Amino acid sequence: QQWLELLGLAAQADSPFHALSWGQQRLVLIARALVKHPALLILDEPLQGLDPLNRQLVRRWLDVLIGEGETQLLFVSHHAEDAPECITNRLTFVAQGDIYGYQFETLAGNPK
Repeated sequence: QQWLELLGLAAQADSPFHALSWGQQRLVLIARALVKHPALLILDEPLQGLDPLNRQLVRRWLDVLIGEGETQLLFVSHHAEDAPECITNRLTFVAQGDIYGYQFETLAGNPK
């Protein structure tokens, strides 16, 4: 119940999962993953298919949860602008001829 209150979804506590909006479903799935306080949370394209409001909501919520907790986040996205502000390092794959290399970048953020 506390997690639903944090998400602003307490009113939907008895609603079936499929009755929630796409953004609400994403938040519930992330919360479910975080309930046991994992050492590492891996999110692969968590903002895919969300409208701008829900994209912002999920990013801000991740900033709070990751910034204030002990969980490390591995955030995978094809869109750099999707990364929440709590991200402190970025690994970008870049084409180098016929193969791919990577570029590592340290970002200003919350040190973990």
